[in-house]
Amino acid sequence: MKTFIVQATRIELQHPADTGSQQIHIEATPWGERLAHLLSATPQWEEGRWVVAHTSAVDARLRGLTDLLIALRYQHPTLLQLELTLTPAEEAHHDC
Repeated sequence: MKTFIVQATRIELQHPADTGSQQIHIEATPWGERLAHLLSATPQWEEGRWVVAHTSAVDARLRGLTDLLIALRYQHPTLLQLELTLTPAEEAHHDC
């Protein structure tokens, strides 16, 4: 399981053995709810968090959003201020 914190929202990537497919678990915050509904028309609500099956459609949305943000950043550098924030553990790993 890989865990990320974005906009004070915990996001976990899981690969449950019983389903055989990857899932994105998103903490129940206002930002998390918007993300879940952006990624999937039908996110599931389980145990106090949103669960999105990582399907080819979800993967296409993720790639499209990433491409859009990169294009906006390069075309209009003053429009978006995208900052890379690393955890202390990630910073230590990247300093090598």
